[in-house]
Amino acid sequence: MELWNRFITKALTGLVLGTIVGVAFWVMNDTAAKGAGSAELILHLSVSALLGMIAMGGSVVYKIESWGLLKATFIHYVVVMMDFVIASTLLGWFERISDMLVMIAIMTVIYAGIWLTESWYWNRTVGKINEQLKYIHK
Repeated sequence: MELWNRFITKALTGLVLGTIVGVAFWVMNDTAAKGAGSAELILHLSVSALLGMIAMGGSVVYKIESWGLLKATFIHYVVVMMDFVIASTLLGWFERISDMLVMIAIMTVIYAGIWLTESWYWNRTVGKINEQLKYIHK
């Protein structure tokens, strides 16, 4: 039940953040000035909110201890990336496929950085705990 509550909390946070990102893309693409109507705005914000919900809610995979950091990071990456590609295509966030590929590359580097940082941190933490255990058992 705790995992479910975490998912709900994170998904609702993602809804808000996704909507904010959707508004930012809406403004950056100057979609309103291109004559898009309220139906397009509602679609844009709805899909952005859904993307945020999936990304944030999906981060609960990091709490599944049996998976490990690499598996959780990879699964979250795949889910978020699939949703991002679908949402950005549907909403026309990128005029050229090369722009989308650059964003995917940036996101991939960010995920790799997260994994490397977390891996380093936990290896260091476990090493310290092991040293403390050796000291205790002497």
